[in-house]
Amino acid sequence: MLITRLSRTMLIPAVVASLLICILVAFSAPAWLAVPVVLLAAMGQIWWLHRQIVVPVESMIDTVNQLRKSSLSEPDEIVRPDELGALARVLQDVARTLADRVSALERRDVEHAQAEQLLQAVLRTMSEGVVAIDSEQRILFTNDAARPLLDFEVHDVLGRQLWEVSRSPRIQELVRSVLETREQRRTEIDLPRSRSVVSATATALPQEPIPGAVLMLQNVTELRRLEKLRQDFVSNVSHELKTPLTAIQAYADTLLDGALDDPLRSREFLERIVEQSERLFELILDLLRLAKIESQPEAFDLRPVNLRDAAGDCLVEHAPIAQASEIELMGEGAEEPIWVQADSHELRTVLDNLVENAINYTPAGGRVVVRWSRNGAFARLQVEDTGVGIAKDQQARIFERFYRADRARNRSCGGTGLGLAIVLHLVQLFGGSVDIASELGKGSTFTITLRIADAAHREHSQAVALV
Repeated sequence: MLITRLSRTMLIPAVVASLLICILVAFSAPAWLAVPVVLLAAMGQIWWLHRQIVVPVESMIDTVNQLRKSSLSEPDEIVRPDELGALARVLQDVARTLADRVSALERRDVEHAQAEQLLQAVLRTMSEGVVAIDSEQRILFTNDAARPLLDFEVHDVLGRQLWEVSRSPRIQELVRSVLETREQRRTEIDLPRSRSVVSATATALPQEPIPGAVLMLQNVTELRRLEKLRQDFVSNVSHELKTPLTAIQAYADTLLDGALDDPLRSREFLERIVEQSERLFELILDLLRLAKIESQPEAFDLRPVNLRDAAGDCLVEHAPIAQASEIELMGEGAEEPIWVQADSHELRTVLDNLVENAINYTPAGGRVVVRWSRNGAFARLQVEDTGVGIAKDQQARIFERFYRADRARNRSCGGTGLGLAIVLHLVQLFGGSVDIASELGKGSTFTITLRIADAAHREHSQAVALV
């Protein structure tokens, strides 16, 4: 049918040209007139053929080229009734369908790329380490958090075997077990070089698209430290409560066994019972104070407090105790007021605990000095003694609850073992810091830094005090 239509298309201009030549011959037209007519007929035939065949074919070629380049624009509509027109329209319909599919695939690729970028961003910003491993234990993916947790020995780890970049046998065994059993496994690893504890959980990947495993890593060093502190705290509390209770029970049993009839011994034992009861009461109060500091920080009234007056009152109160222990207690500081942001009652607690510690651990003939000064936007409070001092390796732990640097003295200096812990928590509640400088046999210096109170708050506090 296509050949018939094409033949018919080519035949029409040829017949028209022949008729024109016959008419000219019939009317005995001169030759000079016949030649132009024939030329015009031939040019008309060429134009007709170009219009009917070449233009549609060129349009189809252009459409195919655009398909090949994936840059199809809306083609011109070809309207003609023959097979070439039908073929052109079919090609255009196919081109439009393919263009729609290509556009949909491009949009899907863009969405997938955005989703992948989002997933990469989330994984890279996680505090937990993530490592993806294939069935041959080659590393497919790792985020930045995983590098310090696994202590990778090389920087470029993608595509490498796990055993090449991590020397931890427990990690390798964990991954091997999960790949074999396809069951979730968990273990904890101690990293000696970084002195950290890492919790590793391995989960098998589905068989499709890539079989393997995923490692989730979490640094639990701080968690384990807090757990140990909690265990030590429970143990220490039990011991500290048990000690006075045991003494009270022993003295009471002795009295019941007959010492009650001896006036001298019964009075002595009753005094010991009162002493241990007071010690137990102080311990309970300190525990409640610590609990309040940690759980109810809003219960404290932070306002401008005159540091000079607070230090002066503390020196006056402890002067008789220092004198009885043959210790020189003195204060050094500016005469003008230094206003700091704190709770007035708890600031005295901080001062009392530091001064009491200094007096208790300073031998007779020693000296305890309380200093206060201002340095820009901060105030500095120092309590210095010439006592026994604290070893370097113990200074980081002296603010822990119930920790005693001088265990050999076996609580002979009194106290509950919570004084410095209370000092640290209160100073942090005030927005300040505590530092220590100490040397065995030469004494210790505790330095507290507090924020200077705002001038408006200070004036308000003074007006309230006058009222």
